[in-house]
Amino acid sequence: MAVAFDAATEHVRIDTTSPQTFSHTGAASGVKGVAVCIVHGTSSTDHVSACSYGGVALTRIQRNVDTANEPGASEIWFLGTGVLQGAQTVSYTPGATTDDIHATAITLTGAIDLEVVDQDGISENAPNPSVTLQYGGKTCISVAALYGGGAAPTSFTENANCTRVHDHDLGAFYSVVTRQTTPGTADFAIGGTASADDVAYSAIAVSEANRRAQVSWAEFEVPDLPPRRAQISWAELEVPDLPARRAQVSWAEFEVPDLSTGETSGSLSCLGVGR
Repeated sequence: MAVAFDAATEHVRIDTTSPQTFSHTGAASGVKGVAVCIVHGTSSTDHVSACSYGGVALTRIQRNVDTANEPGASEIWFLGTGVLQGAQTVSYTPGATTDDIHATAITLTGAIDLEVVDQDGISENAPNPSVTLQYGGKTCISVAALYGGGAAPTSFTENANCTRVHDHDLGAFYSVVTRQTTPGTADFAIGGTASADDVAYSAIAVSEANRRAQVSWAEFEVPDLPPRRAQISWAELEVPDLPARRAQVSWAEFEVPDLSTGETSGSLSCLGVGR
């Protein structure tokens, strides 16, 4: 099982209440990540100071702004570990600004925890907002948030293999949230076409995280005569993504008893082990 889109919910803030909250219903199981895209116009001020999902804090990964003509901003917050299942409350803290804000929560599924593998964005006036995110051969899905200075969300047309998640007309400008339709391993251009105008465009790529395990105790034989044993006192394992079936010790210490002195010593740089 690789990273995949689960569900999305949008919410529009039109008052000055802070924090803002809304409900999002993710899958009953398998939800490993959540991205919250936040877009606003009227100003490029950094309003949002915190964001959480089910009471668990998200980290802001990317923020872009447009400061000329029609100012605005876009940003993406992300959580890839300890994500709660089912219906949860999304909360973000925008302060007392009167700027209308469009927020979209997106849950993602996977077999293990998720992580952001790349991020990019565009600030200030530009045509055809699009960025190519680097996947490094991992199976990823991209998510993007666009503030555009056009008259309506119809001013923007998505690239191939991009799906519009939600949009909102903010008056003289708009918000569009998109995702990669089908996750893949090739570097991906997420974006679309639009006339040159005000732009604040943020994008991230998400995949299953590399897994790590720690060896708490292990013993192996050292082939000098007479037979001696060495004990690993500490080690860290890197476990590749499934379906790979081997793990690599990236660093370890071990003790080898010296029969002549009674002292111990040793070192180990790499060891392949089966799982």
